[in-house]
Amino acid sequence: MHRFVTGLLIGAMLSALCCVLVVKPKVVDTESTEVEEFVGFLLEEPERFESVPFREVVSAVSGCEVLPINLEDQVDVEVFRAIEQALERVFQRLSVVEHPIHEVGRVNEISRHIEDVLLAELDALEGYQCTVPMNSSGDLQRSGYPDLRLLQEASGRVLYLDPKVYKQGSEMSSFRTFYFEPQRETNKILDTASHLIVGIAHGGKREGLW
Repeated sequence: MHRFVTGLLIGAMLSALCCVLVVKPKVVDTESTEVEEFVGFLLEEPERFESVPFREVVSAVSGCEVLPINLEDQVDVEVFRAIEQALERVFQRLSVVEHPIHEVGRVNEISRHIEDVLLAELDALEGYQCTVPMNSSGDLQRSGYPDLRLLQEASGRVLYLDPKVYKQGSEMSSFRTFYFEPQRETNKILDTASHLIVGIAHGGKREGLW
C-alpha cells in the first residue's frame, strides 16, 4: 500500500512568518516622474518588505488582529487536539491506495484533495464548524489565503488553516510555500483569529504513484 510520508507542522503565524507582498499600483493621472519615483522606491530596496510581520499586513488589509496560540489556554488546547484528531483521520483516508490522490499528475494537485478531506473531517467534529471562508464581498471563495475557517462554537474561537504540501527534507529551504496577495475586495480574513499552516510532507512518487 502506498502511503504518504506525512509531517504535521502546525504553528501560529506571527512575526516569524514572512509573506509575499504583491504591489499593484493603480493607474492614476499624474506626472511620469512621480510614477518613476514610486517604481524606483520599490526596486531600490525590495528587502524592506521582507521584514514586515504578517500580523501587520493582515491588520492593514483587513482590520483584524492575528492572535497568538496560547497552549496554556484550555480553549486553544482543545482546538489543537481537535485539529490533530482530524488530521489523523485525513491521513488514514488518503493512505488508501484506491484514493484518487495517488494518481494526480502534479504535486500541486495534492493540496486540493487534502483541503477537501480536512474540511470534511473538521466540520464533522461535534462543536466545530469548518467552512471555506467568505470574502469581504460576501461570496464564498476557494482561491487565495486562507483555505479554511474553523470555528469552535462554544467559545467563538476562530482559526484560519492553510494546508501546504512540501517535499520531505526541504523544511529549511528558501523556496516559497506560502503566498498572500493583499486585496481588499477579495479579502478572506474577516475575523480576529489565529493563523495556522498545516504542513504535509510528501516523499515523491513511487512506481508512478504518490
